Amino acid sequence: MTRILQFTDLHFRQALPGHSGHSERLSRHGPELLQMLKECVEAEAPDLVAFTGDIIDAPHDLLHNTGDSNDRNELIEAVRADYRTMRKWLDELGCPWMIAPGNHDFRPVFLEIFADAPRRLELADLTAISYYDWEVHENIAERLGEERARFDAALMENRPEGWPERWIVHLQHFLIWPDVPHGYPMRYREADELRDLLHSASSRHVVLSGHFHAGTEIVNHGNGYYAVCKSITEAPHHYRLFDFTAEGCQMRTEQLLRGPLADQRIVLIDRTDILTDEPSEASPEYVLKKEADALFEQALEAGFQPVLVSAWNDPHSQSLAWSEILKRHDRLFLALSRRGLPQGAGLVIAIDENRPLPPQLPFEPLPRYAELAPRIASQYGIKPEELLFLSRDSSRRKRFGLDRSMSNIEELLSRSLVKA
Repeated sequence: MTRILQFTDLHFRQALPGHSGHSERLSRHGPELLQMLKECVEAEAPDLVAFTGDIIDAPHDLLHNTGDSNDRNELIEAVRADYRTMRKWLDELGCPWMIAPGNHDFRPVFLEIFADAPRRLELADLTAISYYDWEVHENIAERLGEERARFDAALMENRPEGWPERWIVHLQHFLIWPDVPHGYPMRYREADELRDLLHSASSRHVVLSGHFHAGTEIVNHGNGYYAVCKSITEAPHHYRLFDFTAEGCQMRTEQLLRGPLADQRIVLIDRTDILTDEPSEASPEYVLKKEADALFEQALEAGFQPVLVSAWNDPHSQSLAWSEILKRHDRLFLALSRRGLPQGAGLVIAIDENRPLPPQLPFEPLPRYAELAPRIASQYGIKPEELLFLSRDSSRRKRFGLDRSMSNIEELLSRSLVKA
């Protein structure tokens, strides 16, 4: 038997400032997740650990080559540090590993840090091949050049006469099959062609992907078998185990957590009028208020981790595209970092249900203010009544729950401490 442990879509940020734009992706909790996963690797004793993409959560100014050049240089060094952290973690596992990049990875630095990573491994019951594919146009990945040549060569492999049946395992971020329901492109541009080639291949092929965070079960199409792993960055933080023998392949899904991610107390801080001044034509970015330093300090001293809540459809930003909203928040957290302020436990880009909607929403649903408490509580594995909310907007406080929200942090925290 040969065992593969697969995990995917960590969206890691540590040296990198900020958070993923999707609140359920707990980018800054990567160290805790990796420590728990390392213990699982030791317990499960896999023959191979496979990390199938979105290793980090690269800022959009890097992915789209926009923004200030000084900011970009600073962010590139942070990306390099985070990839080195991941490389060190993998090297210290004590077992073989393979990796594939995703659409949130930064290509130049990924290729630098993982230049000598294994791309093909021969194990007892299988051959494992990793692919470095990238989105090319309209957010759609393609298998091109050397990667396509490696795929075509794998299709031609036949087991020598007298050898037991072997598996060929393809490790990649993007999907060939199944065609999952999602507005964002999940499959390769030539996915149907790749699927049909695997369908008629003479050997047995298994394709292990990431990208689609909800994951799928194993499905087959001719001689091709396909499974998409659930994301490790979203609660309850899944990974998968595959046991291969000549007779077949068995898969099971495990989760790292069955309780809170950490022993932490969360205060949600409404960005508008509390942390930032309103942007203007002269200064279109979010500008931190002078009192932001004291606010973070008070929250931390009281034992709370701040989570920033930011309404996309505030009057000054509701016309912005999703990518511009993400860039604006990345720059805000870079400013926090430069002032020596903590990055907080998370970011929630929300929709104020009392205001006009932006022209085009992202494919993943964003929370409304009335949904904040249950949604954020489920992400951190705590009870909704344990959350506090700081906002200057009385309507938002009412929708959250007046007994746990105020406009003044001193009173909010003191009330909480008295209750505790």
